[in-house]
Amino acid sequence: MSLLKKHCPSPARRLLAEWVGTFMGVLVAAGGPMLGVDPVSRYLARGLVSMSFILVCGEVSGAHFNPAATLGFAWRGVFPWRRVPAYIISQIVAGIMAASLLQAVLGRADRMASPLPLGVMPAFWMEIVLTFGLLMVIHGTGSEHKITGHNAALAVGGYTTAAGLFGGSVSGASMNPARSLGPALLAGDYRTLWMYLVAPCIGAALATVCTWLLQGQPHHEEKKAAVGDRNAAEQPSAPAGIGT
Repeated sequence: MSLLKKHCPSPARRLLAEWVGTFMGVLVAAGGPMLGVDPVSRYLARGLVSMSFILVCGEVSGAHFNPAATLGFAWRGVFPWRRVPAYIISQIVAGIMAASLLQAVLGRADRMASPLPLGVMPAFWMEIVLTFGLLMVIHGTGSEHKITGHNAALAVGGYTTAAGLFGGSVSGASMNPARSLGPALLAGDYRTLWMYLVAPCIGAALATVCTWLLQGQPHHEEKKAAVGDRNAAEQPSAPAGIGT
């Protein structure tokens, strides 16, 4: 294998990394309720899986595993817009395939959906707030480039667990359109799907603006975190602004 191929993964490798991380995340997040796993263990498992696959895939694709994260990186100006559609498609396909596997093995696709005991609007606002926090952590670990890598995985995994423990009883703490879309399609229940598609994007947009106010222009190391460290060679040295 040449040095160039080693340090600059092909588009197929990047998309495979996004597929693998998203697939495993959705498998655990949607499979927990189907298996009757208690909430604390369920959200702890999500955090651990998130942390593990950030370590596995971070240097290949940036380990987004979430359309809201991909959009947030693009809005921040550290991820090329031309790659956004392929990343999001890979994430959505992974979510659908994970839900399909759970349906085939465990049945009862209706159990993959998150219950909304307090109603749709409280869940909607909770998803906005939780995703805002998630993207603040993601942008923050990228902006403070000394804490990327292993420490970034700990930060994101820890926040994912905390968000689930705090807001899971209200909305399920999805924070990820790919996690919600697959189970909804398999269950044939689209009544609240709009909320899980719209709220994370709003939260990501708000977090991106807040990061801009706190951190200013993105650092070159932030670009490396968003695209994967091994892809840094193809990135320009000057930071770009939001929306570029």
